[in-house]
Amino acid sequence: MRYRYYDGFEFEADSVREIAEKLWQSKFIPEPTIEEWMVGIAKREKMWNGDVLRTSSVEDLVADMFATGRITALE
Repeated sequence: MRYRYYDGFEFEADSVREIAEKLWQSKFIPEPTIEEWMVGIAKREKMWNGDVLRTSSVEDLVADMFATGRITALE
């Protein structure tokens, strides 16, 4: 399926884990682990937009990103 991140980045992914990995690796300098990326993005979203993203699992984080409109499905 095809998705769009709020900054206009479009990508394809077949699973929730792949969505997170694509976003993590799309950074100019990605954090060393996906877990560190999850904590970092949750912190930035809280600071910039007031959005609370759960970091307990990749599934929770991605679900929250859909709920806040950070990710939208294109198909």
